[in-house]
Amino acid sequence: MHATHALAHWPLVGRYDEYAAALQVLTGEDPATAYGVLLVGESGVGKSTLAARLEEAVSETAHVVTVTSPSRAQPVMLGALAPLLSDVTAHDDASPITVFRAAAERLRSEAAGRPVVLRVEDGHLLDGASAGVLRMLAMSKQARLLVTSRPNPGIPDDLVALWKDGWLRWIDVDPLDRAETTLLLREALGGVIGRDTDRRMWEASLGNPLYLRELVRSALSRDELLNNHGVWTWTGPVVPGRLIELVTAELRRRPDGEREVLEIVSLAESLPLPLLFELADTDAVDALVAAGMLVVDNAAAPPTAQLSHPVYGEAIRSLVPPGRRRVLRERVVRHLPGPHDASLPDLLRWVSWALESGSVPEPELLVEAAALANRLQQAADARRFADLALLADPDDGVVAGALAQRARAHRVLGAVDRAQADLDQFHSLPASATTAALEAHVAITGADVLFHGLADPAAAVRLLDDALPRVQGCAQSSAVLRGHRLAVLMNSGSTGAPLDEAVEFLNDTSLPLLARIQLAAPVQLTLARAGRV
Repeated sequence: MHATHALAHWPLVGRYDEYAAALQVLTGEDPATAYGVLLVGESGVGKSTLAARLEEAVSETAHVVTVTSPSRAQPVMLGALAPLLSDVTAHDDASPITVFRAAAERLRSEAAGRPVVLRVEDGHLLDGASAGVLRMLAMSKQARLLVTSRPNPGIPDDLVALWKDGWLRWIDVDPLDRAETTLLLREALGGVIGRDTDRRMWEASLGNPLYLRELVRSALSRDELLNNHGVWTWTGPVVPGRLIELVTAELRRRPDGEREVLEIVSLAESLPLPLLFELADTDAVDALVAAGMLVVDNAAAPPTAQLSHPVYGEAIRSLVPPGRRRVLRERVVRHLPGPHDASLPDLLRWVSWALESGSVPEPELLVEAAALANRLQQAADARRFADLALLADPDDGVVAGALAQRARAHRVLGAVDRAQADLDQFHSLPASATTAALEAHVAITGADVLFHGLADPAAAVRLLDDALPRVQGCAQSSAVLRGHRLAVLMNSGSTGAPLDEAVEFLNDTSLPLLARIQLAAPVQLTLARAGRV
């Protein structure tokens, strides 16, 4: 057989126990089982192949949505859940709760009454915001989760919590044994595998299906794996090394046009197919799809292209020099729609890509991104965006916004002194630079510094009382401040009249939902302590 033999669709062998256990959970046949599955194994052992077969099995009766986590080379908040959040604009009142509700509503509307299975590839690379939303989706039973993950560098805390609390079933996916590896070779190539070839392939791959596939692909392309009268014989040398090294060596041999496609897609994670055709050679794209290195999601609108396995991204990024990486990212950013009126994940991705390409977005946009990051509880990102906004020497209004967001981020990250320094600088700005929303934001941060950082709840309440008159012209900001003040009182053990006021606040449906949500747990706990539950 000629070296153009494709191997785009690698068969699944073995995994009978893992498949049966996962399918039982995903179909909900046993109500005592978990509500999702966590497939855990090293790179290349076949987690994604197993997940794809499970998706095929449940898709007849369930609505299945697949999302993929962006790589560590390009962490973007909510990047994994972007397909579910395209209708959420960056100007919406984003928070973990509102993002969860938007994702849940999107899944419900598309499912049309069918159960939902949300397949998540590369769970170990999830950003904190995405992992938190997935946890809420599972615990509210809005979707059964089918998650693939490597054990390292670490599975997100929210997924681990779901497993520990019985919501996810942990299933280890180990390398294939010798007999399964032989069967995989036979089914992939067709025909008989020579005894010596079988032994050498096993010793080289040690049962890792992706390593084996890349080994076969490389040997076929070099005419070192040949079919002689129905028997496959491998004459090439065994080159020991890790999977990433084997893939890197093979990528170096791809034509320049294909390499450029792989470089662009690896840096962007996924791209709309029309945009990829603008940036790269279409024949090269087709060749990579045929080779099984690039996959196209035709169900997306428009269809999107991404690498078929994250190891290709790791390998190709290791070959791209920093200067070329920046040039390629600049090309992608220039072809992307502008950030104004973008969806929430698109804005965050646009800002991240622009920064990585060496260009600095407008300071107003950075402050907006910092605010989104804080609302999504990603304080490190919020601090980074606010820092960059302040470096641009913006006007007082932007400075006020950046200081407010950075102070909140510092408080969450435990840097109380830095948070207070930002608050002091904020208060030194002219009154014309602030708004009622910013005043409320800063007052809440200041109260948190006093309450959580300095253990002075009385001072925290006084600060909030002093701020209330400054925001009385804005009903939303006033309600948020009142809710936070009551939360401080409940958390510091107040009962009597403050508790009655808090209960009344909770029952007032005309008030903002988020202002009431933050108060719910403290009120419940205080009612229990007061014997009123």
